[in-house]
Order: sequence, then structure tokens, then C-alpha cells
Amino acid sequence: MINLYEMLYRDFKWDKPGSIVFAWSDTEKFVYDNHTLEKVMYDQMKNNSYHSICCEPNAVFPECNQHPVLSFILYDYTHGTKLSEVNSQYMDFFLKKKMVDPNSHQTAMLYLVKQDLTLSQSNPHYGSAIDILFTPAIALHLATLDSPTANGWTGTFMHGWQPDYIERLYPEWKKQQVIEKDKETAELKNESWEPLVRYGFFAMLAGEMGDMDTRDKLLNYADKKFAPVWQDGTYHYPYNPGKGCTNFSDKLFAFARANPRNGLWLLHNKPFDKAHFAEPKLAGVDFPNVLVKRAIYDANKKALVVSIEPGSKKGGNTSFEVRQLDPFRSYVYFVDGKEIGKYQGQATIVLKPALDNPHDLVLAAE
Repeated sequence: MINLYEMLYRDFKWDKPGSIVFAWSDTEKFVYDNHTLEKVMYDQMKNNSYHSICCEPNAVFPECNQHPVLSFILYDYTHGTKLSEVNSQYMDFFLKKKMVDPNSHQTAMLYLVKQDLTLSQSNPHYGSAIDILFTPAIALHLATLDSPTANGWTGTFMHGWQPDYIERLYPEWKKQQVIEKDKETAELKNESWEPLVRYGFFAMLAGEMGDMDTRDKLLNYADKKFAPVWQDGTYHYPYNPGKGCTNFSDKLFAFARANPRNGLWLLHNKPFDKAHFAEPKLAGVDFPNVLVKRAIYDANKKALVVSIEPGSKKGGNTSFEVRQLDPFRSYVYFVDGKEIGKYQGQATIVLKPALDNPHDLVLAAE
């Protein structure tokens, strides 16, 4: 999250010493900054014999390790380092230990370090006393380790750095786990591992793959099943574990709706460059009273395009600044295609659009 934020905004406040504090209690705190946190993650992935990071004692999860991998890529981009070189070692481990089963194509649950075992549907063994109950439950189909959640979570984020690998796997995941009920909706097979978030994660994956038909069918199912509501101009799925929806699901569905095809891949392989940060930009947006649905600068047409709509407030006007304009140019301001005014000789201007309805705003250089 920190390195994605730094790439998007070039705000390096998290690089300052002591800027990240994990406080277990008043007397037990762990103080980091972005540099030291990256180093801890890198050292683990580099020096651990399994070239990955345990997010629980003795347990390496395939989905969780996608996040430090992506972090290294972004950190390298903004800091000129080469931490992401370790990612190839992690990938070697991933394949060697069959974190995706080469026969079933299903993502494993986890790798157990001390036992040197990969726990999966085809190898349902913890290497401990729990196997007395666990292994027969899998054999009798009372539980399953095949997981739309594991596939969706791992696949979405791994696509950011291993797109060809995930694109080969996706048709198998879809074939095995997506059940199309009709032309409008699709369901996912039940799972034992994380049943409350499987729809959100797999919808995310479908969108990242560009399979908008499957994504929309899963979202349609969620709309019918989880009773979404509008709150302050935004769309939410209320917490209802009885129906299979959590606060986490709510955020995953939002991600699935917002993310275009290859969205994660683009963020990590074509991040914002220096030229991007010299373009005109918005500042001082009155969120949540106004929602910015789109803000794009078209460098060829020298035009800033902004789409807004009322959020928690409807009526009256809002205001925000447009900064980094060329003071030697004149600009024409349009609202919904109608010319409203002109500006000249200003590097920063203030726009005050109405909050009565959605509007498309354009500020174009003459």
C-alpha cells in the first residue's frame, strides 16, 4: 500500500524514520519506515531457504506473498534499487513446491516450513495429529481445499508480475469453479477455506483478465444475494456474515468494479513517470460531498477532463483547484459541453461547479 501510494502521488512521508509504527501495546512497539520495512521483507525473501515470507508462524501462503513481490517492483521504480531481483527466487520456490498444483491447476492452501509440505487438495496433510481428522474429511468430500478465494486472490495480484502464467491458469479456474446460472448471473462452487470472500476475489480476477462477462455475472449475483445499499453517494454491501458477506467483501467488490483489464499489471509495469507529475492536477476536492469519477489529462489535446457527481451532499456548489497550468497559455472551461469561461496567465485556478447532478468538466488549452 505504501509503495503504491508513493508511486501514485510521489509523497514520500512514509520514508521518514519512525513513520510506520506497529503498536502491540503501550510498551511493545515496532518502529519502521518504508526503507527499513522493505529491507526486512527483502532479507526474509532472499535469505529464507524457501525464498518467501511467513505471514503466520510456519505458514507460507501463495496469495499473501504477492504483495511484497509487488512492493519490491514499485519501490525499485521510485527509489532506483534492485530489490525485485529476488522475485525470481520466489517464483522458483513457487513452482518447485507446487503452490499451484500442475495437475489440478488449483492454488494450494499453504506451504508448511518445518514439515516441508505443501497443503493442497491433492496433498491434504499437515504432517501432524490433525491429519487423523483432516485427511478423511477431504477424502469423504466433507471439506475441500480447492478455493475460488485462493485462485482469485493469488491470480489477481500475481498477474501484476506473472501475466502469462496466470492467463494460462485462468480458463481452468473458471471452468472448475464458475457456475453460470443464467444469462445474467453466475455462482461459485462452495469452499471450506474462506467462503465469505470468494465472490469478491474471483470477480476481481475476472476483471483483471478482461473477462467482464464473468465479472459482471458474479457482481449481479452479489447484488441479488447481499442486498447492497447506497450510502453518501457510494455503493456498499452491508456486513452480513449470515448471507456470506463481510466488510472485506464490500471492498473487494468495489475493486472488481473499478479495475479495468490488466489494471494491476499496468500499475506495476507502466507506473506514472516524471512527465505525469508535471501535468495539470486537481487539489482540494471536497470529498465526500463531491465524488470524482474520472480525472484524465489528454496531453495531445492539452485538455483536463473531470467527471464529478454529488456525494454526501446534493445542491449548492463545490470548489477545487486546478494546479500546474501553463501561465503562458489561455484555457477554455466547459461544463457538459457548454463553454463557461476563459482563463489566462494563471498557473492555478479555482473551479466552482454545481452539485445538482453529475457533470463532465473540461479545461482545454487554446
